Amino acid sequence: MSHIIASASRETLPFRIDAATRRVSINPRDPAFFQDPHPVYEAIRAETPAFFWEEFRNWNFLNIDDVNAITRDRRFGRELLHVATREELGMPPVPERLKPFYDMDSL
Repeated sequence: MSHIIASASRETLPFRIDAATRRVSINPRDPAFFQDPHPVYEAIRAETPAFFWEEFRNWNFLNIDDVNAITRDRRFGRELLHVATREELGMPPVPERLKPFYDMDSL
C-alpha cells in the first residue's frame, strides 16, 4: 500500500508499506524524511512493527518489546563464534590488547 504523509515542514513524503510481506520502501535520503521521520515510523508501526527496509536490505523493529528481546538474545549479538571458530570464519586472532575485552563475554 502506498502512503503519502505531510511532514512537520508540510512537505509530502511518499513511501510504500506491504504489510503482508512486511516490506517497506522509503528513500532515507529524502529531506522530508530526514528532517522528521517520526510520522513515517508511526505509520509503519501501525501496520507492521517488524519490517524489511528495501533500500537498506535489512530487518528493522519498532516495538520496544521486540527491540528489548533482540538486544538480550545472544543469537543476535556481535559474535558468531557459537557457529564457527575465528579461523573457520577467516578472522584474525584477537590482539593481546583486546583479550580482556573478549574475556568479558565468557563470564
